[in-house]
Amino acid sequence: MRTMTALALALALAGCAQPLYDWGQYEDALWRMQTEKFSPEQEAKVLSGEIDATLAKGRRVPPGKLATLGFFYYQSGDREAARACFQREKELYPESAGFVDGMIRRMP
Repeated sequence: MRTMTALALALALAGCAQPLYDWGQYEDALWRMQTEKFSPEQEAKVLSGEIDATLAKGRRVPPGKLATLGFFYYQSGDREAARACFQREKELYPESAGFVDGMIRRMP
């Protein structure tokens, strides 16, 4: 009987697990970047809003999302916002420092 109870409890709790990251439309944004209809300004608005919503829910921003947002800001001419996103990516994911530092060095 205890085995059945434990199994039922485990199955019930398995559906409660939250994913580690909130990816939102990140993958779609990367896909759109390869199309003719790509607008860095529009994609920056979408990703920025998603990141704000993720943080408001107390969840983690996935690796690469802030760097991508920084790249979109860079493409739209906002170097200051791009640099801030790159720095934040480095703070959250120190293993990205080599890549992010390279992006920052290439910015005028």
